[in-house]
Amino acid sequence: MDRVLHELGIPDASWQVCYAHRGAKSVHYKYPKELARRKPGGTMIRDLLHHYPEAAAQGAVYVGDRLTDKQTARNAGVHFEYVDSFFPSWAREDA
Repeated sequence: MDRVLHELGIPDASWQVCYAHRGAKSVHYKYPKELARRKPGGTMIRDLLHHYPEAAAQGAVYVGDRLTDKQTARNAGVHFEYVDSFFPSWAREDA
């Protein structure tokens, strides 16, 4: 993934992953602070916008294919577009 991002000119910190899950067996994946980063909470997006204020100033767009993606964008305070707006052949999961 790092190589692909590098070749696209995307900075390393511009994407994030949340491994936390309420149903996890290990306590290492149940930290409340990390659980708050999961969809549909907007914490992870707000964290990224904090690191990239120029993106926030230009207006970030969350692109997704699920209703939870739309809820996540709303909770983060950013604009949402369904993926088929950009890729017409892409099937939406909630369509």
